[in-house]
Amino acid sequence: MGAAIIERHLTMDRTLRGPDHASSLEPQGFGRMVRDIRNVEEAMGEPKKWMTRGEMMNRTVLGKSLVATQDIPKGTVLARNMMTSKSPGKGISPQRIPDLVGKETIREIKADEEFNERDLGAAETQRQKELPEGFNWGVIVRFGDMDTIVHPDLASVEFHLSDRDLKGGLPENFGTYQQEVVLHMPEYWGNILLDGCTTHPETLSTTREVWIQLAELGRKIKPHFAGNKDKPVKLVIHGGGWSQVMPMEYDKRWPLYERLVDSLAQIDQTDVEVLVENMPPLPWFFSEEWFSNLFMDADLIERFVKESGYGTVFDTSHAALYCNYAGIDQTEYMERMIPHVRYLHVSDGLGVDGEGLQIGEGTIDFKPLGKHAKEKDLIVATEIWQGHKYGGEGFYTAIERLAEIWG
Repeated sequence: MGAAIIERHLTMDRTLRGPDHASSLEPQGFGRMVRDIRNVEEAMGEPKKWMTRGEMMNRTVLGKSLVATQDIPKGTVLARNMMTSKSPGKGISPQRIPDLVGKETIREIKADEEFNERDLGAAETQRQKELPEGFNWGVIVRFGDMDTIVHPDLASVEFHLSDRDLKGGLPENFGTYQQEVVLHMPEYWGNILLDGCTTHPETLSTTREVWIQLAELGRKIKPHFAGNKDKPVKLVIHGGGWSQVMPMEYDKRWPLYERLVDSLAQIDQTDVEVLVENMPPLPWFFSEEWFSNLFMDADLIERFVKESGYGTVFDTSHAALYCNYAGIDQTEYMERMIPHVRYLHVSDGLGVDGEGLQIGEGTIDFKPLGKHAKEKDLIVATEIWQGHKYGGEGFYTAIERLAEIWG
């Protein structure tokens, strides 16, 4: 609890005569004391606390949202009896009832539909702020967010697609925008965890088909974004190579990369650019922690890029978690990765599973990254967990903090 030194007398035999032997420790007992001190240190944990990805997901599933008790026409002044709380927690929290009562609805809301940040009027506040200059800022969106979250001066928007999004395709009457667009693959297809390296036939064929559909959507959405007039649409790919019980040995990992190349070769890459993202050591799938075996080790990533020609997405949070897990220096790891990077996911990280934290709430030193982002003219997509809430407040807070760090 703050002690810098613990003193303990040592003896070779506690039965020897003299005043100190009986109260001293023999070597075996001394070793147990050191072991127990280390256990206490580990039990005390990190000086900062954070919600793990699994806890965040459970909070959404088990949490409550404010929902409408009746159909509410546009232009209605909301009263307390028009709202109640129900699971899941995808909408605004019931704690915000006082903020919602008295608001005039800007849209039609159906009975049992969740109230969201737009209904609080927060979205326009973020969109009206000026963005810091000097970097190509991007945020993470869904199809319905374009007119509520996206600031007109953003350089890029990235659609994180679910299986439902990809099955539905480009929405009807989808508008045109000045930004560049990026598409991020879904992680699941129904109850299948997508994996381009697996030897399981159904999973592998499903994954390849999903990636083919992702590229097709990229070609369809490209004309809607002026930023892609002379650029392909970036596709963010998670290669796979997951283990459920324990990680693979290092010398057995390269065949995963070879199978990934075979899977990526199935994609028609006309007007799209395939980029593979680096992974955290302990991803969260199906409500439990798994192990990554792909796109963590710097030397294997470098070999993959050299032999395949594909570029990478560098996720700062994933990188920090892997470096903490492997006991290597984060800045040195970033310096090795940056020559192969064509797109950035930026959020803070802590420990081995504190993923997607707000800038300044983890342990990453972001200062060195700013130079590379500017020199390589990279898009900096702020990927803060739940950053879309309240009109993208988490995304824009991250942009402001990064701009301050990078000067």
